[in-house]
Order: sequence, then structure tokens, then C-alpha cells
Amino acid sequence: MALSHVVFVCILVVAFWDFKTVAYPDFIEENGLNINGSNICQDPTSKTKNVTFREKVKKKVSYAVPCYHLIPMIIVISKVLVKNCTKYKTEIEEIEKVFPQKLHGYSLRCCYGWKKINQNDTECLKPICVHGCKHGKCVAADTCACDRGWIGFTCSQDVNECDKNNGGCQQECLNTPGSHTCGCTRGYITDATDKTKCKDINECQAPQPRCLCANSVPQCNATCVNTIGNFKCVCPKGYQLNGPNTCTDVDECLSSITNDCPHKCINKPGSYECPCFKGFKYDKKTSTCKDLNECADNNGGCEHRCLNFYGSYRCRCNRGYRMAPDRRKCLPYI
Repeated sequence: MALSHVVFVCILVVAFWDFKTVAYPDFIEENGLNINGSNICQDPTSKTKNVTFREKVKKKVSYAVPCYHLIPMIIVISKVLVKNCTKYKTEIEEIEKVFPQKLHGYSLRCCYGWKKINQNDTECLKPICVHGCKHGKCVAADTCACDRGWIGFTCSQDVNECDKNNGGCQQECLNTPGSHTCGCTRGYITDATDKTKCKDINECQAPQPRCLCANSVPQCNATCVNTIGNFKCVCPKGYQLNGPNTCTDVDECLSSITNDCPHKCINKPGSYECPCFKGFKYDKKTSTCKDLNECADNNGGCEHRCLNFYGSYRCRCNRGYRMAPDRRKCLPYI
């Protein structure tokens, strides 16, 4: 084979290795990893290897042979007449030629977001979350599984459970970092068996009385009535609420509606009286002041005679007597 042909073949071989794909790798740098292991990635790489070719070439070789001078018809053999002549011949010689060969292959490594659990492992099973998982667990490359109540790429965003269906709370919902709690409005308490529900408080069963009496009327007998989520105070007749839970006396004498006294009105705790002027007596049935017959009681205190008048009376003496200074007794004329 001619030298030019060998060079051409070598160029083709080099060109072939330059353009061959790594679909059929010449080598694999395992780097302590198992190519069939989990989360193993392959990086294309290459390296150069010297390839030796043996080639047969023709070589012109010289050699010496004795030369003889021929005398016509006479051959004279003499050392003086003998000399060396140079001759040439062609020989086949094998030579070695070295050409660089580019090899293509793979270098194994852990894929992005993964690493070995132990140094001697042959696969990559430990996930890496570069930015961390604040309230969660790293489960894959840059992938967090967030704890309940947290969302976001790094599980750092709180979920407001109260935004959806009031957090399942019957009344009040209070969002907290990573969770929430249910509360109750005034007059209710959290149910012991279901923390999302509220039950009514019977305020009237409290140790301290809910309904009070004003200082001026300590015995008003105010009544506490429980209602759904609250309570109310009921004052007996003659009292009224002064504020949410205090009973105070009603001054009936100040109102023309309640004051039906014909003469005078005197207010009392929880009630009132209608005293009449002197000489009159109050009749509850008719709510009127009727004339008092003072003479009907011990003769009005008169010694002799008692004369009743409307609203009053007078004592009189019999003939031959005159009134004493007390206007009750009678003195004889002298």
C-alpha cells in the first residue's frame, strides 16, 4: 500500500472518531457510581488515544559486487584488475506509524439536586433543596413537601385557613402561623367535644349575681333570664333597668301616668303611697281620698258633741258650757 493511501485511511479514521456520537460510548468514567443507579446523570466527555499502524513500504537498498574487466577474447583474472561495483535492489520493509485517535464516552455524576447518602454509595438517593424547606421536608431536587398549614417553594408562606369556610369554625376563626384556632363570641364557650363549635353559656348560673340592685334599693329582687348567647335582667314592678344589669327604683310620683294620687304622693322603694290631706282617708279601691268622719272614732275627742265636716270636724259644747282652750273640752259658764 502506498504511503499516501495509508495517510488517507488514517485521516478517515480520525474523522470518523471526531464525528461519532456518544450513543455508542467508547468508555465510561464511573467515578464510583452505578450507571443503572437512581439519579445518575451522564456528561459527554472525550480523550485522545494513540493508535499504531504497521505499513509495508518498498525501500531501495544498495550493495557492492565485484567488477571484472573483460579483455577481448582473454579473461584476465587478477587482483589488480578486480574492483567493487555498486548495485541497487528493492526490499519490502514494515514501518510503524502512530496516529492520535479521539475517543468519546460518558462521565457519571449525581444529577442536579441529588447526592450520596454515604460516601461509599454507588447511587444518589439524598435530595438537595438549595433554598431549603423552612416548614417542610426536601423530597426531590429543589422540591419541598410542606407541613400542614404552609405552602410555597420553600414552605415559608402561611396558609390562612380562615379564608376558606371560616376554617370550619362555627363562630370566630383566628389564623396562627401554620395553623388556626376557633373561638366563640361573648356569651358562648367552646364545646368540649368539638373545638370548632360553640355552646351557650348560662350567665345566670355564675357564682356572682349578674343582675344587681342600685345602692339605694338593696332588696330589689332583680331576676336573671338566660338568652341565647347572652342574658337579660328583669326588674320587678316598681323598678326599672338603669344600664344593662342594674335595677333601680321607679319614682312613680314623678310621672303623671303612674302618679294617680288625688292629694299627695310619697315614693317608696319599689312602690309609692297616696296619703290624703288631714280629714281624708285614701280608698284604694277607688284611688280617691274620702272624707274622714273623725266623729266616728271616740267622738272625735270631743267632750260633748262632735260635728263632722268635709275634710274636718269641730267639737261643740252643750248649752250652759263653753269651749275650753284645747277646743275639745267644755267648761261651764260661771
